[in-house]
Amino acid sequence: MIITIDGPVATGKSTVAKRVAERLKFTYFDTGAMYRCFTAYLLKLGITLDSVKRLEEALESFTFDVQSLDGEKRYIVDGEDVSTRIRSVEVTEF
Repeated sequence: MIITIDGPVATGKSTVAKRVAERLKFTYFDTGAMYRCFTAYLLKLGITLDSVKRLEEALESFTFDVQSLDGEKRYIVDGEDVSTRIRSVEVTEF
């Protein structure tokens, strides 16, 4: 079963989703982090949004993994832990 929650930024969606997942003993998956991982990957490759061909190629080669370390989610792109970077201003403003 998959449950999704949509709505405006900063309205508590993640907080509610985490609590619902915990209560139902489901896995919480942060799709926003996934999108941020792809953004960090694009920045690393120097790809801009105006190059559709390069964006498609990047999507083909993109590898993404979520690991748990001491109860904390770690986001791995191309073997590199980008957990801190995906919350940076650079990624947010891309």
